[in-house]
Amino acid sequence: MDVRGASENLMTKRRFDDANSGYARLESQIDWYDRYAGYALLGYRISRGSTLLFAAAIPVVAALDVSHATRITAVLGALVVVVEGLQQLFQWHHNWISRRATCEL
Repeated sequence: MDVRGASENLMTKRRFDDANSGYARLESQIDWYDRYAGYALLGYRISRGSTLLFAAAIPVVAALDVSHATRITAVLGALVVVVEGLQQLFQWHHNWISRRATCEL
């Protein structure tokens, strides 16, 4: 390596190590987007999975000959509505996609 190459390498390293360069802030922002994309993905998967389970349980409970089947199916239907409402309120899918895309840029 010649002197010029060593000098350029030192300047590049100094630029990233400099407290005023903004590189540390950039890294913290990327970490934030990565972390919160994971939270949004977890929320999305839990909401979708629970909606699927509650909705699939409704016809099963209705077909069983158990007491209070109508009340159980009503509660399961209400749970589906609540979980879907939370998904619309918190927008986990949209947040996951947009934060992941921002992190990858």
